[in-house]
Amino acid sequence: MNFSSLISYNFWTSIPDVTSGAGRVVFALTLGLFFLGIVIRIVNARKKTDRHIGRMFSRVGSLCVTVGLLGTILAFMSYENVPFFGNRFWYAALFILAIVWAVRIVVFLKKRLPEIREQERLDRERNKYLPGRS
Repeated sequence: MNFSSLISYNFWTSIPDVTSGAGRVVFALTLGLFFLGIVIRIVNARKKTDRHIGRMFSRVGSLCVTVGLLGTILAFMSYENVPFFGNRFWYAALFILAIVWAVRIVVFLKKRLPEIREQERLDRERNKYLPGRS
């Protein structure tokens, strides 16, 4: 692949060929991501785990459903040769959205979740000595 085409305006504003092998792979991945998100949301709703872990799985499920649905819609727009919504820059924007969203989930898991658990532990310790609270 010629990487100099990545900085070309015509490359990003042209409609990709989604009937080729790479286009079919993108369509299959986004559709699979959509169904994976639905499965994650259903399993999370039925399985009673820690509520914070449930929130994390809910966020991951929302990410998968949203990115999968938008990717599938973009692939359909590219397949139908819709001039503006079928352009390549939408795929780049969707990829950036997914990366930012995934980083926010990881930050919640690694940084914010321990803080929330520590605060809940301190609240339980304090409420142990207050009347009418358990």
